[in-house]
Amino acid sequence: MTPNTSNISKTKALENFILDDKAISDVDSHVNKFNTFRALGLVHHEIRHSNFLGWLLDPYQTHGIDDSFLKIFLKEVFNAVDVGSLGEMNIFELDGLSLSNARVHREWRNIDLLIVDEENNLVIVIENKIWSKESKHQLEKYRAIVEDVYPNYKQILLLLSPNNVAAEHSDHYLSIGYSTVDAAIEKLLKVKGHQIITAPREFIEQYLLMLREDIMDNSNLKKIVAEIYKNHKLAIDTIIQHLPDMYSKYSLWMFEVLTEMAAVGDNNSIVIIDGQHKSHQKFWINDLSFINNDTSWTSTGNVLLFEIQNYGDKMTIDLILGPTSEEYREMIDTIIKTTDSTKLKRKVKLTKYNRYYKHLLFRYDSIAKDDQERFKEKFKTQLEKFIGSDFKLVRQILLENKHTIESFKR
Repeated sequence: MTPNTSNISKTKALENFILDDKAISDVDSHVNKFNTFRALGLVHHEIRHSNFLGWLLDPYQTHGIDDSFLKIFLKEVFNAVDVGSLGEMNIFELDGLSLSNARVHREWRNIDLLIVDEENNLVIVIENKIWSKESKHQLEKYRAIVEDVYPNYKQILLLLSPNNVAAEHSDHYLSIGYSTVDAAIEKLLKVKGHQIITAPREFIEQYLLMLREDIMDNSNLKKIVAEIYKNHKLAIDTIIQHLPDMYSKYSLWMFEVLTEMAAVGDNNSIVIIDGQHKSHQKFWINDLSFINNDTSWTSTGNVLLFEIQNYGDKMTIDLILGPTSEEYREMIDTIIKTTDSTKLKRKVKLTKYNRYYKHLLFRYDSIAKDDQERFKEKFKTQLEKFIGSDFKLVRQILLENKHTIESFKR
C-alpha cells in the first residue's frame, strides 16, 4: 500500500468514526455526566482521595453507617492479598470484631490514614499513592512510629495504589489496588445503600463512578470504548498516533519495539501478552513459555510475566507472579527464590500478585519528548540489557527446573 493510499484509508476511517453517532453519544453520556469530584478538579489529587476514604472509614462520621465500611474494607483487603491473616487475625476473628470505637486520623505524623482501635488493640496504616511512589525510608519510618506509640498492638500495614504497586523499600506492607476500594464500596452500597440518606449515598456513588472511569481500568466505559475500538480500529489508531499525549506515544513506540522483538521467533524472542495498553504492557520470553497454568488473569494463561509500567517520570519493569492455584504459585515462588540474584526481592510474601523486581529502564527526561528513534533505541537497549543481565540468573534457574514445572499436575 502506497503512503497516499494509506492516508486515504485513514481519512475514510476517520469520517466513518465521526459519522457513528451512537458511538460518540455513548462515550459522551459517560464523560459529560456531572460529577462533583471532576467538577472540583479533585480526580488526581491524592490528598482528596485520602480525605474521602478517611470520611468513609470513620465510624463517627456523617455517613450514618457506623463501622460498616471499615469492616467491609478489611474483608476485601483480606480477600485481595490472599494471606492467612491480617494483623494476626484470621477471617473469622475479623468478622466478629466491633470497630465502632475505632478512630481515624488524617496526616498524623505524616501518615495518610491511621486507624486506631484501642478496644481491640488494633492499628491500621494506609499509605495512599495515586500516581506517586514512596520515598526510600518512608514506609519503614511510619512503621517504627506506630510500633513506638502503639506497642503490642496488632498491625495492618497497607500500601494503596491504582495499579497495586508493591512496596519497593519495605517487606512489611501489603499492597492493594484501588480495585479493593471499588469492591468494598460496591458491597457497601449493595448491603447498606438503603440505610444511607440521599446526600451521602449520592456522594459515595459519584466517587465510585469517578474511581472506575478515571483511576481504574474496569468501568462500563471501558467496554463501550472496546466495542468502538473494534469497529473503528484504523481511525482510533490514527488518532492515537497523532495525539500530543506523551504516554500514548511512548506506549505505541514501546509496542512497536516489542512487536519487532517478538517477530524474531527464536528462544530469546519475546511473547506479547494481552495486546497494547497505555499505562502498562505485559510480555514474556519465548523459551520460558512452559510456565503456563489455567488462569483468568491473562488470555494466554501466563502466570509469570514481565510488566512494563509507563507512567510518572520513568519507565520501569516488574517480574510478576500472578493468580493461579496455590500449589502452582508456591512451586514457582520457591524455584525463583533459589537464584543467586542479588536484585531479587527475596523476602516478598506470597500473595495473589508477587513482584520480584522493580527495575528502572530509564527516565523520560533523558530523551527528547518527540524523539521516536531515540526512545525506541533506548527502550530496546535497556530491555535487552535487563533480560541478559539482571534476569539472567532467574531465567537460568527456571530453565533448569523446566521438567519439574511441566510435569506439575494442574
